[in-house]
Amino acid sequence: MEIYNDLHLAYGCRKLLESDLPAVREMTLPELIRFSGISKAKIPFFANEGKRRLAERIHEVRPIAGMIPVISQLRTQYETLGILTTNSKANVEDFLAIHRLDCFDFISSVSKYSGKAKGLKAIMRTYSVSARDMIYVGDESRDMKASRKAGVRGAAVLWGLSTAKALRVQSPHWVVEKPHDLLRLAALTPASELSEQAVS
Repeated sequence: MEIYNDLHLAYGCRKLLESDLPAVREMTLPELIRFSGISKAKIPFFANEGKRRLAERIHEVRPIAGMIPVISQLRTQYETLGILTTNSKANVEDFLAIHRLDCFDFISSVSKYSGKAKGLKAIMRTYSVSARDMIYVGDESRDMKASRKAGVRGAAVLWGLSTAKALRVQSPHWVVEKPHDLLRLAALTPASELSEQAVS
């Protein structure tokens, strides 16, 4: 949010206020772009400058509470553990190095904010993994949209950008409340069943 507001004047964006955050967390990416008022032509330049500024402050970024031991345990549960991101690979590598998280087999960076479904399919081809053997963990509605489009089970986590309501719109397989719950995904109730229970 700080980086966004540092850039908003230069790119003609609306300033983001604390009071805007509840509404922003409910938005899809296209809705957020419309809300910000940024020209689509400027988005790549805005994103690249944001990544550059994040690189300068990567030491300030803290892991989600409880996430480091969970990632270490996930490393023992799964044959392949990787990261798919629209952030720069360098930023992710620096973050992992700072926090001594040498747990991932790959970091895949996609430049297009709508290209994560293609990224998931590319990972499946590269590592010869079928969709049924893959889980995509994400905190944004576009992550869950990408998982659905790629035919991969999605685990939507509630400690990131999007709210539970925004995530459930994209029909994730699971909605995960706490980092430790990632260790028992197979035992969690699928989000589809939660929706049916809510209706009935």
